[in-house]
Amino acid sequence: MAEALKMKVDTAGSETFESYSLPDARDGLTPRQRRILWVMYLRKLSSRSDYEKTMWTFLDAGGQYGPGEEMNDCWGVGESNIINDTIVQMTQRYNAVALIEAGRGNFGGYGEEPASPRFTEIRTSSVTEDTMLKYVNQATVRHKEDAYIVGGKVPFVLPSCIPWAVVLGTDTIADGFVSKIPPHNLGEVIDAMVAMIQDPNMLPERVMDYIQGPDFITGGIITNKRDLADMYRKGRGQIRIRRKAQVKPPEGRKRKSTLIFKEALVTVADDPKAITNWISTLVWENILPGIADLYLMDYAEIAVELKASADILKVLELLYQKTDLETVIDYHAILLSDNEPARMSLYNILSDHLAFYRDFLQKKNGVAPTNEEMCQELLAIKKKYAKPRRTEIIDLV
Repeated sequence: MAEALKMKVDTAGSETFESYSLPDARDGLTPRQRRILWVMYLRKLSSRSDYEKTMWTFLDAGGQYGPGEEMNDCWGVGESNIINDTIVQMTQRYNAVALIEAGRGNFGGYGEEPASPRFTEIRTSSVTEDTMLKYVNQATVRHKEDAYIVGGKVPFVLPSCIPWAVVLGTDTIADGFVSKIPPHNLGEVIDAMVAMIQDPNMLPERVMDYIQGPDFITGGIITNKRDLADMYRKGRGQIRIRRKAQVKPPEGRKRKSTLIFKEALVTVADDPKAITNWISTLVWENILPGIADLYLMDYAEIAVELKASADILKVLELLYQKTDLETVIDYHAILLSDNEPARMSLYNILSDHLAFYRDFLQKKNGVAPTNEEMCQELLAIKKKYAKPRRTEIIDLV
């Protein structure tokens, strides 16, 4: 299902704001992501090269510095800050599979902003080279003018064998319309695409046989599994996710149990200090009875020490209800399909991508690739880069 969307067109620039901001179903990248990776390719920042200051990629991709070395707003939409944020989001901080390798410098953390591009280092990851850049110099890759980038041109789409909007996820706004897709497990996405290649008549709902649901690098528990199939079919919905909780029983002479909350979600800008402060406020106001103390642990884990008389299950449920230890993430699969914004089902995203990549290989080689060749390429990527699922998916009645 691809539901066409009527959007207002911003004619102030050389291209519409929608096409500038939305990911393309063919390679799954937004124009900013594509521009950054193209600049890194031009700068020869391969996975075998030395790391380079992020600032040089930042400037060549359209960022600017003003007086006092502060980042300027080049186009009136905060573009300079967005470029640096986009670079950071393509590193390991947010994704199990990173398109950009982070070197020295602070790329941010729980509740912390990343450092200026003057103080960080990056280079292209090997997965980017293997899935997108190995064919990028082919004559079949078409380019368009881009006045804000070094060299003045950038590919319309990169020849990617992976739909990165699904694997990396995307979170962008185009003239008030939101494209918001969480990350998914690379191995599961490849398995779904291989099944679609091998069986061109595969029913759309069978995608869920291979893709269980979103997969966040920090884990967590998705608690509304039964809603996911409908969400992927309609291209919109909500994902309810919570931190995992572990009960630490009393030790020695202590009669108090402790709840330890693990796996904070970077995708919802989880700030452990803010959460602990909010829990403290609720305890002070007696909205959360049964809590004796709480404190932060390593890796943003939160320990909640209970009173001896506390009902553990009741306290746990109240914590999930009253705090951001459980949250809801919106899902809006709005991408460019045939150069038009569309709300797309997960099956259609994968189908558009596979059609594009098959067509690209046919133009490059002069002959259509066989199903076996496409499957072998995808399975080689899976073997080299796929990692086990981190997020658990259940149904809570």
